[in-house]
Amino acid sequence: MMTCYNCNVPFTTENSSEEHILPQGIGGRLTSTELLCRNCNSKYGSTIDKDLSKQFESFVALLRLKRQRSKELPILKNLISPSGKLFTLKDGRFPEPVHSPVTKTANGYSINARNEEEFQAILKGFKKKYPGSDFMEMENKVERSSSYMEEPIQIQMNVGGDSLLKAVGKIALNYYLSKHGDRKYVTPLLDFINGNLNNDEYVHHHLIEPSISWNPREVSHTICLQGNPDTHTLVAYIILFSSASYIVNLSETYAGPSCSYTYCYDVMTHQEVDKEVSFFYPGRTAYKTAILTTKVKDEMAQAIRSSLKSATSRILGLVELFQYEDKIEETGVEAIIEVLGPNFDEEEISNESVNKILAVFNQKIGPFLIHFFNKHKKLSNRSSQ
Repeated sequence: MMTCYNCNVPFTTENSSEEHILPQGIGGRLTSTELLCRNCNSKYGSTIDKDLSKQFESFVALLRLKRQRSKELPILKNLISPSGKLFTLKDGRFPEPVHSPVTKTANGYSINARNEEEFQAILKGFKKKYPGSDFMEMENKVERSSSYMEEPIQIQMNVGGDSLLKAVGKIALNYYLSKHGDRKYVTPLLDFINGNLNNDEYVHHHLIEPSISWNPREVSHTICLQGNPDTHTLVAYIILFSSASYIVNLSETYAGPSCSYTYCYDVMTHQEVDKEVSFFYPGRTAYKTAILTTKVKDEMAQAIRSSLKSATSRILGLVELFQYEDKIEETGVEAIIEVLGPNFDEEEISNESVNKILAVFNQKIGPFLIHFFNKHKKLSNRSSQ
């Protein structure tokens, strides 16, 4: 009879649950119903899994990641510009100023909105606040103008801490047991995950192996599990968002069959990726001995920070590419609808209509392209200084 690996309660139709081997909060979709009971699943989900998802919420928001259960994107708060202005990011694309979008000017009021829908919502709110105002007259007198935000905003991301490492350890444990591994070899790791044992390097940050490569648009989660009964080691190498990597020491008394499994999942395409992953790890004892030397420990920490920074820069570059492509596509759709209306027939589009669509598209996309290239020019100048 199958039992919950945490509390050993036998599974029934009432207490069985679908456990995400990688938390669904970071886009994981590989599941098993033979790992955790409903209570344990809920406990981990509201604690360590939640903490892990929180630490990577910037990636989830900026990549506009589609997750199975969390339909809404995380809201990034307290984002600050170089001039000290505060912003909130609710949709992964358009920062919203924290201050009031309506300001009084010499000629009336100025409304700062990110799109027409938001503008109309602000107008309705203005009407509720001032019920005596002539709403129709106000709308008729509106003078619209558009501009792009010139200041960059800073998003802080801190990845680390005991709770995160417990969640990473649980990912490795989930994956091993989903491959019908034996629980008797992983007791120390489970004790660490449950807070009954100090970490003592059972789970720790690690460098991304230089042999691992990514497809140009790939953002993936990777789990590589290796078991060697000759050395009695069972080790997992985990990479999240192609950026942050970890070693998990599942067992130092492993006597099961020799095994090597790799799972790689691209969170953008929702497809598994066939990837060759190899890594060298001397074992927990040798690793602990190495980092006891302060110089080695400091150098290792600096290398890991540098690796994470480089990987994060790659992700942000992809975010910008995806946003650029979305803007081109959206502007094309807007141009078509403006010329043909929302209910057009593709087979009846004339050459004259095509030319009109292209003219509207060019008019709409021009300011965006100028802003886009000017922004890159400014960034290039800053990096060269």
